[in-house]
Amino acid sequence: MIPKAILAKPEEFDKFWDDYLSQLEKAGVHKAEELRLQLVQERVKLWNE
Repeated sequence: MIPKAILAKPEEFDKFWDDYLSQLEKAGVHKAEELRLQLVQERVKLWNE
């Protein structure tokens, strides 16, 4: 998806980018971001103990 957006004509970029974001949301990107944040916070806590 990203290569298509990069290589697209400037007027077509938003169409590809919006499609990419839509696919990320369907795949549960927000859950993945929450998990990543939790794991990073746990690691930082361990480093500071």
